[in-house]
Amino acid sequence: SREAGRTRLGTDLAGGKQVPRVAGQREDYLLLALRGFKSGQRLGYTNAMGEALAGLPAADLADLAHHLAHAGR
Repeated sequence: SREAGRTRLGTDLAGGKQVPRVAGQREDYLLLALRGFKSGQRLGYTNAMGEALAGLPAADLADLAHHLAHAGR
């Protein structure tokens, strides 16, 4: 769920511990990373990102990358 994803990423989307910082990253980088996490090709220390993206349609990843790239600005 959207709320569960935000909880894993932190309320400011800054990540922490085993979760990557996503706020303010380049949009093209975020899109590649999100696609990799969703497909399982990009692995982190845990599966937190894959779990956070599990219910999100692949078609929405570009919108999410745009949102995250501009978060906190």
